[in-house]
Formats: sequence, structure tokens, C-alpha cells
Amino acid sequence: TVVDLTRLAEGEAAAETHAFDRDKPLAATDSQVVLGKGGGYVLSDLTGSTPKPISLDGGSAPKKATYANASWTLQPAGLLYTTAWSKKSGGRSSYTDIDPIAAGGGYGPAPFRVSGYVPYVAVNWKTDGSDGRAVIEYLRLSGKKLTWCTREWDTTTQLLAKKTSCKKVTKTSKSAAISAVRFGPTLGIMVKGAPKLWNGKKLKAVAKLKGYTLTFTGLGDPVAPLLRAQKVPAGAVYSADAKGKLTKLFDDFVGLESPTALDLTFGQLAGLDPRAGYQAWTRPVGPGGIAKPADEVLYVGGTAGLKATGSRLVQHSSKVLTLLDDGVPTATVNKVTALTDASGPYSLVTRSKQTYVLNSAGAVVAKPSKSGNKILAIFGSIAVEQNKARTSIIVRELTKQQGFPQTAMLPGAGGGWRISEAFVWGDNVVIGATYGIFHAAFVYNWRLHNWTTSAKDTVPVALGDGVAAVRDLTSGTYALWDLNHDYDRTRKGAKPIPGADITVAPSFDGESRFVYSTGTELKLIDLSNWDGTDLSGKTEPRVLGMVAPTRNEINTVWTLAVDASRPLAGGVLEIMDVTGTVIAQVNGTDGEDGSMRVRWDGTTTDGGVVADGSYTWRFSATGVSGGALVSINGDAATYGGSFTVYTAKVKVSKPKITGTAKVGGQLTVNPPWTPAGLAYTYQWAAAGVQIPGATSQTYTPTADDVGKTLTVQVTATSRRGVVVSQGSSASKRITG
Repeated sequence: TVVDLTRLAEGEAAAETHAFDRDKPLAATDSQVVLGKGGGYVLSDLTGSTPKPISLDGGSAPKKATYANASWTLQPAGLLYTTAWSKKSGGRSSYTDIDPIAAGGGYGPAPFRVSGYVPYVAVNWKTDGSDGRAVIEYLRLSGKKLTWCTREWDTTTQLLAKKTSCKKVTKTSKSAAISAVRFGPTLGIMVKGAPKLWNGKKLKAVAKLKGYTLTFTGLGDPVAPLLRAQKVPAGAVYSADAKGKLTKLFDDFVGLESPTALDLTFGQLAGLDPRAGYQAWTRPVGPGGIAKPADEVLYVGGTAGLKATGSRLVQHSSKVLTLLDDGVPTATVNKVTALTDASGPYSLVTRSKQTYVLNSAGAVVAKPSKSGNKILAIFGSIAVEQNKARTSIIVRELTKQQGFPQTAMLPGAGGGWRISEAFVWGDNVVIGATYGIFHAAFVYNWRLHNWTTSAKDTVPVALGDGVAAVRDLTSGTYALWDLNHDYDRTRKGAKPIPGADITVAPSFDGESRFVYSTGTELKLIDLSNWDGTDLSGKTEPRVLGMVAPTRNEINTVWTLAVDASRPLAGGVLEIMDVTGTVIAQVNGTDGEDGSMRVRWDGTTTDGGVVADGSYTWRFSATGVSGGALVSINGDAATYGGSFTVYTAKVKVSKPKITGTAKVGGQLTVNPPWTPAGLAYTYQWAAAGVQIPGATSQTYTPTADDVGKTLTVQVTATSRRGVVVSQGSSASKRITG
């Protein structure tokens, strides 16, 4: 779609849409577009005339760099095809080939090779373009030296100047992040996150704005460099003069932005948006839909990934993974480079290019079974792994249940199809696969040990209970796919999702709801009546994971954490002694989000406190829909385990008073005594005389306390009846 910025007031009339079937636009101006077509490339002039094939000069890879990354530069002055060569896949390029293309897509001058890292390439008219003389410019980082180079190109005769002119721009680090954009006679260059201005002779730093992040911005041909200054949640656009001085032009957006990621559970929606270098947030989700933006909870720090599962949340920020349950941090994990998924108490992450599954404590519980393999998806304790060749999957179960692992060869692997992505929910594994420019999705049912259905010309983007969301490459839209049948665009339930933003993957809650973004709105869909059919989940709730302490100090509440694939209506926890006699029973509630936390305080049904020793536990639950809680493989199961109750010695130290020692201030005593869970009482005193009613952990001095020092007597009682008491050190004298 081409938008005429001078006609924005005309609304949709300012936009002109062109269809190119399945061809992918690779570069464009307001009058031309480069398209990928069946392994080749064509140039279209957007007038409806027949696209012209583009002729490329052949070239060999450098001896020291064999991984290629091709790109296009299309500007009014000309078309360039660039190939960046690197020593390893995904690595920084060390050579770049620049191939000028003649007008109409024909052969231009022979390509030329540039050594070093080339982060910016462009082609501009030397004057007004009437003489056909253009200038190819690029930035080159060789070692720590950044240079700006130009080479003239006569687009009429298709001759390149014999020599390239280069000038030193600056000295920086070998691995510096560099990007650039041209504003008329000025080149805006970002060097390690700092904006600079280059006029062809000197480099000027742009003035700093305290607390703001500056980035170059702007469309069209601004007369001066434009920069966007961002400070959560607002921003502003500034222009820069030749000396780097900034002049504010206008405020640029205050409020929310379109999400970049979504993850839906039964009780909450988690998301990311571009605020603050990726702002993480959650909003409650109930029968009335998604809560308003005013009710969202924001999470501190720029966030690279956010996943929600039941009451749990996993946040990836600055290589640190934070695990939360009901908003309370339970563990942190360092040196994490990517967060892929979370399901129940498990998280799928990448560390140093290796994939791992972590438990709720942040410990590694699974890694690839062979070198070069990669874990792609998890569903509770089910993990899906691909082999190094990307031709087969291995379905594993992390608690060592029978029937695993299973290995399945991808359909068409012998003909060149390769795995590109994977999702797992319940019995179904959905695999996205590619073969050249072709895409397809396949379903593997691990209970049946068989590939079942498929979807041609699609890319899977999300998975629920028996239904997947796919990007339909024929229509260019998102659609839903009933996994019981091969994908059919004419089938009920497969209609395009209206207005869906295909840059943001939708998400299922695993039961009956589905969320997607239009770019301006969040849409929550009822799957039980979608396009005249019922696509809601039908399976019974499955155990994604259970976490129970194996040792518990008597003063601490023993907690069983249950995570299920569907909402739970209720549960029963039974505690048995060594004879198998049930000595305590606790009802589990609050499982509407699929997570149930059942807490036992160490007392028996008759109110007594249990003795130290060995105990066992047994748990059962039912789903909101009535079905019993079943194992991860869908079978009926008994859930239980054993643990030990022990009593720790009470350790005390002299309490200290902290806070502001003046009238109206607040003083606090917080004794670091162990074990946790002791029952405390307090009695404050002024100059050794007890203060009536001052029996809380905190105390606010009054006028009667001026000139006196305060103390507090702290008494702790354990569940075993042990009582300890100690007075604090004195506070500073109270002032008025």
C-alpha cells in the first residue's frame, strides 16, 4: 500500500493498494517496487504494466566468509543489490558486494566488493538527476575506523568511476552498533546509540536531552535531520541544525502503543509494546472481556520477552529471567539470551545459543538430547525437540512417564522440507515447515504416533486446544485452523480474522477464547461460536506440573502448587502419616486461572500440631467443566508424594530500630530471627516505661516522647511452644 503523505486529510483516498499475488515486496519507492518471484526478482513500476525481470551479475563468495545475506536498496537515483558475507551464520559481515542495477532491471556495472563491516548503503543523485549522474555512498567499519565512501555512477552509460573516495568519520569499537539515514545534505549516523551528524567533512554530536532516548526518524525528505526523543510514556520530535542543536517541533504520542507480543491465559493477558524499549504489562481478563488500559500492571525495565501461564509470569529483561507467581518473584536466572515459552512451572529459554527447560526455581530440568538439537516448544512437562538437520522431531516427557521419547520424521523431509517452527498443546504438535519459498504446516499427534492433518501455504503462529492460528499466504491474513481436518479456506471456521495485525502473533487461552490485535484494538473472540462453528477446547484439564516441598519446617506453611491446562473448580489435599491414616484435609480453591495453591499449616483435623517425621500427600481436583484432572498424557492418575516435617532451633539476635526518630515519623523493628513463620508480639517503651497500646511492629513517636530514647521488647513463639524474648537497642532521642 502506497500512502501519499500530502493527502492524509482525504483518509483512505490517500492510499493506493497494489496486489502482487504471493510475491514479497523487498524494496520500494512511491513509484517502483522490487518483488521476489519464484526464486528470481522483478521490478514493477506500480502502473499495472508487466513487471520486468532484474538481471544480476554472478559472484563468488570470499574465501574467509561463506554465509550470505542479500538485501536491496531502491531509491529514485537507482537500484542496488547488496550481498553481505560473514564468517558464521548470523554473524557480522566482513565483506559486502554492491551490484548496481540498470534502469528497468537490466545489467548495470560490474559489482564491486568492500572489505569490512558495511552498515549503510545508499544511492543518490549527484545534482538534480537531469544528467543521470548518481553517487553510491556507504559507511565502512574496518577495525575501529569508520569511514564514509562514495563512488560515482553514470546511470546513462552504466559506467562506474574507477576510484572510490573515502573519508574518516570517527574512531569507535570494532563491534559498535552503527546505522544511518540521509536527510538531504546531512547523513544522520547512530554510533553505539548516540546520534551524530555528518556533512561530508566533519562529524557533529547531537545535543543530549537528559532522561530521553534519541533516535533518527521521519518520512519523505525532511529539510533537516529529525529525531524522536522518548521518555516513557511520552515523546517529542525535534529538528537538528548543522551544529547539532535541537529545536522541538511537536509532541509525538502520549499513551499506549500497539502491542508487539501477546500471551493470553484464563485470568490475564500479558503483552509487550514499544514504550521504554519494550514495556511489559498485564491486564485482567474476565467474563466481561479484557480490562481497560487504566487497570494494567506495568513491569519495570525494558523487556525482551514476557510469557504468562495461569498465575505465573516469566519476564526476560537485560539477560535476566524473573519468575513470578501471583506477582511475587520466586527466582531469577542470569545469562538468559531469549525466552521462548512458559507452560505451568516450566520455562523454555536460550542461554549461549543452547536451549534449556527450567523449573519454577530456575533450575535446568532438560536440555537437547544431542549436540546440535534444539528444543522448540513446551506444554507442561512435554517438550518438542528438533534434530540438527531440522528433518525430524523428538517428543519428550520431563517427568519420565511411559511412552516417551517419540521420534517422527517430518513429511517431505526427504524431498527438502525443513522445520521452521513448532507449537505443542495437548496431544498435538504443530510444525511449520519450508521448502525454498514454499510453506506448509503439519500436525503430529503423539498419542496416535502419527502425522494427521496439514495446511498448505500457511505459517503457524499460535496453538490452542485442537485449533491453531495460521498466516494464510494466499490471502495474506490470519485464519483459524480446526486441527481435525486439513486446512481448507472454504471450510466453516477458516474465514480470515478481520483486521488482524499480522506482525503480532495472536494467542489462545487453551479453552474457549482467542485474542488478537488490529494495531489499534485488542479483540477477544469466543471460539464456541466462530464463523458458525464451535472451535472451543474439549479436553479435560491436564496437569502441566505440580511443585511440592520435600522438606518443611513446622513454622512454615507447606504449599502444593498445581498448574493445569484448564480452569479448576476445586481440589482436595489429604495428608497421611506413616501408617497411611489421613490426619489432615485441605480444600483447594481459586483455580479459575488454571493455577491452584493449596496450603497446609501443619495442623491435624483435631487442631493439633503434627510431630516431626515423614508424611505423604494425595491430591485430586476437577475442572470447571466437570472433568477430573488428568495427567499430562491425558490418562487418569493419582497425584501424591512424600515429605518430611522438622523443627529448627530458634535463633535470635538483638533487634534494631530503624526509621525517623522525630514526632510524626515512623520507627520499625524487624528482627532477623529464624526460622521463618514465628509468631511475634511487640511492646514499645519510652525511657524504659512501657507505652500503653504500642504493641505493633511499627511506632509513630508523639510529643510525649520528645527528648527520650525508645526501645521495644520483641517476643517470638514457635509452633512447638518455644518462647524467646529480647529487648532492642535504644533509638536516637526523639526530636520535635
